[in-house]
Amino acid sequence: TKFANMKLGPTGTLPLSATAQPNNLLSLDAISLSDLIRTRRVKCVDLMNQTLTHMQHINPKLNAIVSIKSKKDLLEEARAADEHIDKGIYKGWLHGIPTALKDLSNAEGLPTTMGGSKLFSSQKQQNMDDSFVRRMRNEGAIFVGKTNAPEIGLGSHTFNEMFGCTSNPYDESKSAGGSSGGAAVSLSSRIFCLADGSDMMGSLRNPAGWNGIYSKRPTAGMISDEVDDDNDNETCRGENENKTEGKSLLLPYPISTPGPMARSPLDVAAFLQTMAGPKNFDASTVPSNPDVAATKIGWLADWSGAYPMEEGILPLCETTLHNVFENKDALDCHVEKISSALFDAKDLWYSWTTIRSRYLSDVLSEALGGLDKVLSPKVGDAVVKPEVLWEVERGLRITDQELQKAINIAGNWSNYVMADLFSKYDVCALPSAQVWPFDKHQRWPEVINGYKMEEYHRWMEIYIPVSLAGLPCVTIPAGYDEEGGLFMGLQLFGPRGSDSRLLSIAQAYHMIVNWPSKYPPLS
Repeated sequence: TKFANMKLGPTGTLPLSATAQPNNLLSLDAISLSDLIRTRRVKCVDLMNQTLTHMQHINPKLNAIVSIKSKKDLLEEARAADEHIDKGIYKGWLHGIPTALKDLSNAEGLPTTMGGSKLFSSQKQQNMDDSFVRRMRNEGAIFVGKTNAPEIGLGSHTFNEMFGCTSNPYDESKSAGGSSGGAAVSLSSRIFCLADGSDMMGSLRNPAGWNGIYSKRPTAGMISDEVDDDNDNETCRGENENKTEGKSLLLPYPISTPGPMARSPLDVAAFLQTMAGPKNFDASTVPSNPDVAATKIGWLADWSGAYPMEEGILPLCETTLHNVFENKDALDCHVEKISSALFDAKDLWYSWTTIRSRYLSDVLSEALGGLDKVLSPKVGDAVVKPEVLWEVERGLRITDQELQKAINIAGNWSNYVMADLFSKYDVCALPSAQVWPFDKHQRWPEVINGYKMEEYHRWMEIYIPVSLAGLPCVTIPAGYDEEGGLFMGLQLFGPRGSDSRLLSIAQAYHMIVNWPSKYPPLS
């Protein structure tokens, strides 16, 4: 496009190469691949061979994919997919497309270790699919393995004792984000074209921003993460359809939600339809060439100074908002900075962390039949990482009065969102993180711009506004830092049910910047 060379970040070039793409097939978006397979111009077995060859080369460096099936079995699945097409049997748009599932998701024939947790790490293959996994399978997807995640999915940095740390493909010494870190890296490194993730407190948003891809946290409740409706066996999480129903019991919507990740918004939309089911989301509501002119965007920046930010993040995001969103020759949106009368960030923090800790202690207690293994492990028995133990112990200390106060604040925030924010703006924007990708050997950032982070997830505070109200959010790549070429993203979020509008804005943006296709990592 005429904007191909537009400077969107502090600098106009990246230390990356468009020639670094592994090959043409693996650089394609999912919709294009699907069309090539459906029309028999590409064989599923050829796509699988290229995927496995590239994965064998790149995965030892990045550690994105774990619990990988045998090459023999995967090639047999791909050949069977080709044979089905030869016989006129086409399962759906994911027919023959390889992907991997986040290691918190259940899939028949694959283990679910819950991020390498010693509590769930029997490596026993599951005998059922989560509901959205079953829909993916019915559409013809081939599951290569699992994508790496932190233990129990806690913390926005992907590492665990069983599988190790996942590296950022733009700088292998840096964090890839989390908890959907393996999923995001599998996309940015061109192993797969689609990957599922999940998000309680930024787990779809941070890794998308740091990997220069797109992710969608749907309106909470749109996608069920329960076991397949035809199977009431318990999963390793101790869940079944009668016990969970996708509800948190603390809020009127789920605290955590699965969601799609991809390298283009149209792929995200198509994948969201599959994950949620066509009754819950229709991908055709996201046009390929949307007109988003006059969209009113409220820029929340650092929440009037409440969220400490590393240097360079706010200027980069504001440059992108000005050069692309406000530019009359580009998207022609109206962007206004919101700097007064904001909801108290301290109240949001109190409410979210109180509800989260109680929720996590309740869920783990139910899954494990009590918390003895967590709180009082015998010598040699399974234990959890310190962050999990901290959450559980904190959750057990929370009084009913404290919990009710937190729930009341959450209700007030949801009311404020509709009465104050979305009465004035169509969507709101925040950076996708308060820090740049940090040294992967760190557990979490302990200081941001001089402010001490007292808890392991304090640096993730910027994800609370969306999570606490169950709002839909699309994360888009906003640009990269001056020195290292590390990506940062933007969170664009709207009122519940505005998923199509958010994806349309992301698609309009993608047509201009062409990220991440334009800048694949060197590795």
